[in-house]
Amino acid sequence: MPDRVEPEGSLHAPIILIGEAPGKTEMELGRPFVGPTYRDKLLPWWNDCVPRLERSMFRILNVLDYQPHPRIDAVPEHEMRAAI
Repeated sequence: MPDRVEPEGSLHAPIILIGEAPGKTEMELGRPFVGPTYRDKLLPWWNDCVPRLERSMFRILNVLDYQPHPRIDAVPEHEMRAAI
């Protein structure tokens, strides 16, 4: 299992999608936004948009490239600032 999740998509993508940090599925697969949030919330929203949005249109990344434990609010402020 990877210990980091790298950004995905073109640096020239017209839309940037930024999350807080990868979840369990993202850490297992090493890809951003591939877990339940993507499947249950983001993908249905993309499908309802006209014109339809597709993953290839986005640069996808997280503020943190790892899954913080126990929660994101436990990450020290200096580490969050360094990630921005």
